[in-house]
This record gives sequence, structure tokens and C-alpha cells, in this order.
Amino acid sequence: MKRDRIFRLIQYIITHKTRLGIGLAEDTGIVIYPEDSFYVIGSAYVTLVRADRLKYSNYNRIEEGERLVADGVNIGYLSEGYGYCLKTGKVINPKNRKEKILNNLKETEIERFSGK
Repeated sequence: MKRDRIFRLIQYIITHKTRLGIGLAEDTGIVIYPEDSFYVIGSAYVTLVRADRLKYSNYNRIEEGERLVADGVNIGYLSEGYGYCLKTGKVINPKNRKEKILNNLKETEIERFSGK
């Protein structure tokens, strides 16, 4: 926040017409799983910036010296243990995390995962 990183992330999403931006705070990261979801690790927050419901942007008509304007950008924050499904765009509660991951793994992968 101190370095305007959120604004730069919003600007990138709007100008590159992507649907989702993921901002990582220092000492925080994400672990991505094969089923197109990720989970937050670390002591701070992961910022999600979604522009899939963008109502207005002056990006295509901006003139020199003018500032970027956007309406309809959604910002969310996830803390450690929470997840996000990239396919559905829904937050995954940490209470469901372990059960969901183990149900999706094959038996040999479960053994490798648990160290047996």
C-alpha cells in the first residue's frame, strides 16, 4: 500500500485486459495446486484484483497527462490458509482445504504427501 502497488496492479489489469491480478505482500506467497486453485502461505495478505465486471475505463481514450480512470474493479484480501479457485472465482475456506486436497490426490500421491 505504501508504494502504490495496488494501483499499479489495477493499472496492469485494465491495460492488459486480464481478468485477475494477484498481489503478494512481503513474507507471503501462494501455493498453486493442479486443480487450478491456490492457497496463501505467510504472515501477511494476498491481494486479489478482479476486473471481470469493469464498468468503465478511459484506457482506450486517455490523453497525454491524463490519469487512468476505472470503475467496477473488485479488490479482495486473503490471509494464510485461505484459498482461491481460479476456475470459479470463489474463495476457499481453510476448514475445507485439507479434506479437499486429500480427496483429489491419488493414493500414491497421498503417501508421498504424508511422507510415508
